[in-house]
Amino acid sequence: MIKELKALSQQMHVLYVEDDKTIQKQMEVLLNKFFATVTVANDGTMGLRQYQQNINAYDIVLSDISMPMMNGLDMARAIKEINPEQMILLISAHNDSVNLQKASALGITSDYFIIKPIDKDRLLKALYQAVQKVQRAKKVQWP
Repeated sequence: MIKELKALSQQMHVLYVEDDKTIQKQMEVLLNKFFATVTVANDGTMGLRQYQQNINAYDIVLSDISMPMMNGLDMARAIKEINPEQMILLISAHNDSVNLQKASALGITSDYFIIKPIDKDRLLKALYQAVQKVQRAKKVQWP
């Protein structure tokens, strides 16, 4: 799966939003192994601003939920208002059904809802599924 993920994602761009600097650096290193570019934002407000300044630049948005200023769910909601088709994966320190229901209402299924501590295999599987979905959507739009 890792080889396929690298092959499919090498031309894709990711917006990664996380306020914890240690996790942010670790994830940035991992994501850079797969994606053409990884743009990092420190909280939901910065992530949304980055998204708005570069609409349609990101194939995938990956965000923590619990952050200061604007949480990941509110940011995801605002992004979905701009682009309802945007692929978004959310990361939560809590396995709570409330956040999962809120994410689901935004079209973010449990496949794209990652629980901390992050299991690398689970994350890579979710990214692989997301990349495949983005690729299929691009083929539909651009035959």
